Amino acid sequence: MEIKMTAREAYKRFWTQAFVLNQRARRKEFWVPFIIHMTIAAAGLLLAVLISPRYPHALLFNLQLISDTVLVIPFFSVLFRRLQDLNITGWTALPVFIFTALFNATEFMTLDDTADGAVVFCYAIVSILFFIVLAFDGTEGPNKYGHDPKEVIDELNPRQ
Repeated sequence: MEIKMTAREAYKRFWTQAFVLNQRARRKEFWVPFIIHMTIAAAGLLLAVLISPRYPHALLFNLQLISDTVLVIPFFSVLFRRLQDLNITGWTALPVFIFTALFNATEFMTLDDTADGAVVFCYAIVSILFFIVLAFDGTEGPNKYGHDPKEVIDELNPRQ
């Protein structure tokens, strides 16, 4: 039997499971917070341009710094658990986060057009491939990282 999860429950689990790495996360637990925070980021961008049309970069930098600081641990955790649901080690998320940090750091570096284009191209390819993988349904039934988060588990007689 499959457990239905609402978007509200998925978003709540994003925050309440921020330090849990030994379980699995279903697609909704990753995608709902991702879409919510991307929407908030787009609204922040629009707001920064409207408030300070001449110099939106300073405001955007501060908003992004605050947002990244608050969200890095919960997003790493949910990505880690989402990969485990796909029966992939969650530590695969670490190089992605390092690559993302390096990509964000290139905004403050002076690169020639070729190097800048290569960095953006590589980041785009890796991101697209990673998001395609994250869109797949998780492993049915238990795997080495835990029980299927879509299944109802009998508390008195848990599966091994």
